[in-house]
Amino acid sequence: MKKFFYDENGNRISYNCNQRINRGTGINGRIYRTSDEFIDDDLCIKLLNIGAVIRLEELKVIMGMDLENFYKIYRILYNRWHQPKAYITKYYQPEDIDILTVPTEYTLDSFNILYNQSIKLSQAGIVIDDLHTGNIVFTQNGIIVLDVDNYYFGTIITRQRIVTKNQGAINYLFKSLYIDALERHHYSPDNYDVKQLFPPYQRPETLQKTLKRYKYPIEYFK
Repeated sequence: MKKFFYDENGNRISYNCNQRINRGTGINGRIYRTSDEFIDDDLCIKLLNIGAVIRLEELKVIMGMDLENFYKIYRILYNRWHQPKAYITKYYQPEDIDILTVPTEYTLDSFNILYNQSIKLSQAGIVIDDLHTGNIVFTQNGIIVLDVDNYYFGTIITRQRIVTKNQGAINYLFKSLYIDALERHHYSPDNYDVKQLFPPYQRPETLQKTLKRYKYPIEYFK
């Protein structure tokens, strides 16, 4: 199906939305594969649901930051009243990766990248929100965060509090990924070790010291 929108300058444009992608919770919108003759990349389009709350100014700031391992947003699309209706993002090919049996470097590299990008978001005054296992995808190049719709400017909290919240969000994500994987391997999801591995404010250098002796993360739990 073809959908019509308006760009930032009020020009009418269209995109094909034929192949739906089943990712995330779908609260704010539906995602389809698409293409753009002016963007040389694999793309998808997120069509926003009626009533979806999108923080437009935050989204524009994030677009300009070009964060590593956070999905790249190329263009925001509007309706005729210049209200956000969709946006174009890079498409990431998901891989069937078990975070416990893939080499440990996968966890360490992904954690390090996302942790450092969270610092950049903190410096911009943006708070990470709604970061959970349904809003990421495993790829050959690491874990990619797919949904930033609910990130917001932390205007009523201190910058240090923003840093703390964002670091906690990254650690919560990895703790959740490990707990889910442990369940699939029939380990107790309340395993004490996973809570020790990803306390609320774990740092990359500390995680490196803990896990680097293991070829695969699952060995840490045996």
